[in-house]
Amino acid sequence: MYLQIIAILNLLTLSYQFEPVCNKILSKQIHDSLPVNQYILSGQFPVKDNSHSYLAFIFYGSQYASNLQQLNNYNTIVWFNGGPGTSSQLGNYFGLGPINFNEKEKLEKNQYSWNTRFNMLFVDQPIGVGYSYAYTKDEIPNNLDEIASQFNYALKSFIQKCQLQELSKESKWFFAGESYAGKYVPAIVYDLLKQQETIVNVQGVILGNPWTEPISIISEMSSYAFNLGLIDLQERQKLDKILLKTLINIKNNEFSKIADNIQTYLIELTKMNGGMNYYNIKKYGSYAKQNQKLESYLNSEIAKNLFKFPLAVTFKLTQNQIEQQGDVYLALKDNVGQNDVINKLEYIISKFPVFIYNGQNDALCTNSGTQRWVNRIKYQETTEFINSNFTTIQFNNKTIGYQKKVGNLGFAIINDAGHQVPRDKPQELFTIINGFIDKLIEKSISRKIDIFELKNFSVCSSHQKYLMETEFTNLIEDGGVKKRIIQEGQGDIPIDGSRCKILYKGTLDDGTVFDSSLDKENPYKYTIGREELIKGFDIALKSMKIGEKAELKVTSNYGYGDEGDTYKNVPKNANLTYEIELINFKQAKKKRWEMTPEEKHQEAINKRTKGTATFKQQNYKEAQKIYKNALSYCELTTEEGNELKASLQLNLSICCYQLEEYKDSIDYAKKALDLKTNQQQKLKALYRKALANIKIAELEEALADLREAFKIDSTNSAVIEELSRVKQLIKEARIKEKEIYSKLFQQKLYDESEIEPKKIEIKETKSENSSCCDQNEKNEKIEEETQPKTTIENKDAQIQEEKPEEREQSKIENNDNNKIVEESATSA
Repeated sequence: MYLQIIAILNLLTLSYQFEPVCNKILSKQIHDSLPVNQYILSGQFPVKDNSHSYLAFIFYGSQYASNLQQLNNYNTIVWFNGGPGTSSQLGNYFGLGPINFNEKEKLEKNQYSWNTRFNMLFVDQPIGVGYSYAYTKDEIPNNLDEIASQFNYALKSFIQKCQLQELSKESKWFFAGESYAGKYVPAIVYDLLKQQETIVNVQGVILGNPWTEPISIISEMSSYAFNLGLIDLQERQKLDKILLKTLINIKNNEFSKIADNIQTYLIELTKMNGGMNYYNIKKYGSYAKQNQKLESYLNSEIAKNLFKFPLAVTFKLTQNQIEQQGDVYLALKDNVGQNDVINKLEYIISKFPVFIYNGQNDALCTNSGTQRWVNRIKYQETTEFINSNFTTIQFNNKTIGYQKKVGNLGFAIINDAGHQVPRDKPQELFTIINGFIDKLIEKSISRKIDIFELKNFSVCSSHQKYLMETEFTNLIEDGGVKKRIIQEGQGDIPIDGSRCKILYKGTLDDGTVFDSSLDKENPYKYTIGREELIKGFDIALKSMKIGEKAELKVTSNYGYGDEGDTYKNVPKNANLTYEIELINFKQAKKKRWEMTPEEKHQEAINKRTKGTATFKQQNYKEAQKIYKNALSYCELTTEEGNELKASLQLNLSICCYQLEEYKDSIDYAKKALDLKTNQQQKLKALYRKALANIKIAELEEALADLREAFKIDSTNSAVIEELSRVKQLIKEARIKEKEIYSKLFQQKLYDESEIEPKKIEIKETKSENSSCCDQNEKNEKIEEETQPKTTIENKDAQIQEEKPEEREQSKIENNDNNKIVEESATSA
């Protein structure tokens, strides 16, 4: 009862809280991995005059900006998730924000966060979504114009209350979103551009797997599924009926039926594929479990207190579940089928660049459906765009997608990603977005001129003012390493273990150059984490991107310390200045816990290859060690995953055999059989198990295994030969056994001569009794002599007896005298 009263009081307080609220959040309270001085804000902002309803904002300043002034040096991205009714915290915690909610349902640093390069603003909108609050259901907007109006009112309030007026003008603002945000974003940006007063410095739009033009998207759904073999012809005809009815509903303006029809289509498609995830056709099972765990965390008192949101607001991650549709989803349900933003998007393209990307594994917003409406966009270079060809997007010597860019319009398909590309391919998407902003945007904007001359890294006189105005950023809490960016880089940031190529020059306080890589023919190769030069380099390089040039200030305790360096003429306790450029780096391998199951699967394959090479060198102990390590990476329970496990078990079986660890060899072969994979692997497992059983004289077991193997492949000469050999061994063993029995029964247990009683002469008196006794005694003696012989002969006859079918099989098996050399680990 007490808790209910508190909740009601909180709700009443919220209901009459008209003033916007802006809170400063301490970065270390969110996660220890964040920079201590990172500028983070949260708040709630009204959506119109005298409104009781609010939109919730979470703002992460760039991780390299430690104060309000430095934020202006970085571009700002506003991110929306779709739904309708999905919180933008989905994007925040699954791929975009500084902290990820991982598969183990733990918070961890996001290595590929957009926040490493950009200021990021995550907004739960419209009202009633996520941390945002709708005072009444009637206030929840049911059209895009109202959504845009409410958001831009709240955005203006956010700028004013949080004192970000300078950021709104100096920073370049990009509006980005996913899925149904393909409607939100064009409507919001169009409204911003049409306002008399400039709220922020809009520079472009980014749309991911966007639900922007429903007719084109719906028209391609079943074709996509059919062409990929997800459904057969009869199933397609069934699904086409649903989609045709949907298109007719759109034509007749029956918009209330569209969303339900789409849900019906997706349910049927999922059933036809045994639970396939229609957001990513390469996955089975939905994201529901992980989403629910994140929702529970964000709805907890801990999270609400952390971001200073009212406890009375119930956080919901999504509202478009089939079984439970929320108020926002219901309010916008009729908007799902409306084609109401293409004209607004065309207006935006006439002013600023627009970049659209699509994951190729999305069965809802398919890449073919997106291409269909993108090709219909009318702008100055429409014809040229349609006629242009895709080019590959390369990253780390791999093709990660395909793109085309003409004028202000760019489009890309991201390989091996689904509907939620930031969640599926965070590194690849971050690389592509960086390329978009660099090439489509910044080429038309005056950029900072390189202040380094390649030969001597000297500062150009025309940039003295720029250097004086640019502040250093503390890379560590005690200020021992400070950095000032001279030229921004792009792409990933190296981590411990990364092999970096760098150019650098080090000077003392008096300007004396004590170390430089510029006079060397090749860039210096530096491995992070080994402190190959100074500790300060490790710290600085982990904050730099490829192509970045920076000036470092390093105190002595992160340099050469109280000993100095006599070889380089660095005095004791000297503070150092470096000019450094990160040319490139090779990323260190991920730790096992950082890998996805698919990445672990590939790592296991790589280790198996290494183990096979080691096996061929007859280093069986080391090969065994490698195969065991590879087996620990096998987590996939798919057919492919089980086949890899069986392959490694078979390789371990043959390693143990070579090392004369025969019982272990048998155990590994049994484990391979338990996985019930293909017949070829079963044949190998039976064969190797038989070989090991022969070595420990378990001949009957070996015979049974080889007979099973013979049933699988009656032409395998190795199996045929071992069958023949085992039968011969069994025959020899039985003959030997017979001989042992024979000797046992013929052996004299005592020397009869020693205990033979003295003969006593007795006069023979023939009678019937004596004659009878004598005869019985003789009979007993005959029995005693003949019985063992009879037993051995019977046993021998039993050994020689063989079933007709076994004789026939033996004939067949002995026809082939070719011998297959024992298979090596390579065959696995």
